[in-house]
Amino acid sequence: MPGFPGLPEKPENPGSPGFVYLVLSLLQGPSPGETKMQRPALFLPFLLALLPAVLPASPRGWIRKFPKPPSPYKIDLSREKPDQVVLKFVEGSGVRLREGKFVSFAGRDTSAVNRLLQSLRVKVERYFQRSERDLDLERAQILASLGPDEEIPAELNLYYLVRTSGVAQSEEAIDALNALPIVEFAYAEVADSAYVPCGDIPPPTPDFTSRQTYFGPAPRGVNYRSAYILGGGRAQGRTIAHIEGSWTVGHEDLALMTTAAYVGGAPTSTFNKSSWKEHGTACVGIMAADRNGYGTNGFASGRKKLLLACIGYGAARQINNCAGLSGPGDVFSSSFAYVIGGKHAPLTYVRANYDAVRNATAKGITYAFAAGNSNMDLMNPIYGGRFDPSKYDSGGVIVGASKTNGIDKISFSNYGKRVDCHAWGTGITTFGYGKLFNGGGDHRQYYTYSFGGTSGATPIVAGIAAVFWNAVKEQNGVSLKSSEVRDALRKYGTPQRYGGHIGPQPDLKKMLAAYGLPDGLWLQKDVKLGGTAVLEITGRPNGAYVLLMSIAPAHVSMPGILNRDILVDLKVGAGVATGPLDAQGKAKLSFTVPNVLSLAQKDFYFQVVDFTVSGKVHASNSIEVYLAK
Repeated sequence: MPGFPGLPEKPENPGSPGFVYLVLSLLQGPSPGETKMQRPALFLPFLLALLPAVLPASPRGWIRKFPKPPSPYKIDLSREKPDQVVLKFVEGSGVRLREGKFVSFAGRDTSAVNRLLQSLRVKVERYFQRSERDLDLERAQILASLGPDEEIPAELNLYYLVRTSGVAQSEEAIDALNALPIVEFAYAEVADSAYVPCGDIPPPTPDFTSRQTYFGPAPRGVNYRSAYILGGGRAQGRTIAHIEGSWTVGHEDLALMTTAAYVGGAPTSTFNKSSWKEHGTACVGIMAADRNGYGTNGFASGRKKLLLACIGYGAARQINNCAGLSGPGDVFSSSFAYVIGGKHAPLTYVRANYDAVRNATAKGITYAFAAGNSNMDLMNPIYGGRFDPSKYDSGGVIVGASKTNGIDKISFSNYGKRVDCHAWGTGITTFGYGKLFNGGGDHRQYYTYSFGGTSGATPIVAGIAAVFWNAVKEQNGVSLKSSEVRDALRKYGTPQRYGGHIGPQPDLKKMLAAYGLPDGLWLQKDVKLGGTAVLEITGRPNGAYVLLMSIAPAHVSMPGILNRDILVDLKVGAGVATGPLDAQGKAKLSFTVPNVLSLAQKDFYFQVVDFTVSGKVHASNSIEVYLAK
């Protein structure tokens, strides 16, 4: 490539170490003593386009293969847009749009596609809204981190949107594009009307449960207490994203649910309707309601950030936009379905949605989405094999729904071997609808006792994933991959009893025990003002313990001395107590909580260090003691 100082006229083989070094060194910027003119910004797009090809992917990884749509293509206006075509080039083609024409940085011939689009006089633009550079660098990081046998995510910069004059031109363009070898597939963009919420089917389910008993012990519940007692067990610091239709912003029980949480803009007119608002609000309440002494509690009440992304701007785009604002350990949830043949399909039936989800999960984000409410086996031919786990694995968690006994499939839930796990699909207490309390008609005070469907089950599973990941990270210092979170959801739960396969109901007690938690310290029961706190300590027989207490968490590493960090801040309101362990290595420590109103809704953090005369030292998990009124 003459004209660019410092570059060979014929680049080395893109797979060679020398070429990798060249690409990375140019991306890093000039070496000491080298001027910026020697590394022109003009060359950066070329390098970014090649970067995914030169970084190591999983040696035994695989790439999903979507079939091209049948020809002649006929647009279904009930679920497809008449004047927009989604175009995806084949993997490895390195195609980019430059000055209105497609070019290939991998040396592929783009002349045919350029002639076609020029003859049709259509407008072409990038499909995803994040910058090329952002997507390329993120992809490079993902490929470098993939493990063996993981599906390699598609390159999102190979997606484009073709705007046509209407149905006839769209159908002509789709057939012509799909005939080109450089095109992986082209299809009509999904219409807003193709998506429906997966809420409870009519008539409304009666209240057969007391409030929020899905938090309770297995087999009916998910053992939420096993997480929230642990430090980090309320998803402190995590981002929770809900990608759906609309929400009631300003709800009294979730301070973060404001317009500032919107990604891409306020809900579009199609989705800014009561049915979508109440549905979305109910889902978010399950995941993220504040712990404030009134209303309901969410699983991830300690989350740092909430994202609300309306699919009216394009579901795949919004998934990717949220991914750009999130990272490992964050959790996404969606409770809508794509309708095909009058039946619900999980959102990844749509090709662009699938690829956006796979890129998010490969980044370390856990994404739970609804199986749908049509009582359909996802292996049914109507779905074209899209949910065959031997061919496709988006990395997402597909959620089915059960009765309130936690073990039997509810009648309407979709099912099949690709469904990972389930949760309640009826009788869920959360925000919205106003059946339980309506605050005099103020939607910001609406609560219900009868939310359900796979819509209700999905945010329960998303909440479980968020608190599980964060508790393991906080206590053990381990950042789990999204695939490890999904494996735990599948493996450690209450087995399903009757109905088509919807997997187990996750059990947080079993999930955390698989990672050695709790490890030496527990709170016997929740504590109220004026009540008694009983701490259960487990350590080495006939040893001694030091109990550490603070009003704030911390991370103080003592490598080579302690097995885990000191997790309480000894610089802030700290206290210390000591005592012996019995012959079984156990002790109980009780104390009365003063009935002082100023202590209400405060958190206190405890951790134990136990030791023996031989010098063995062990730090327990930390616990968070919340003082209720």
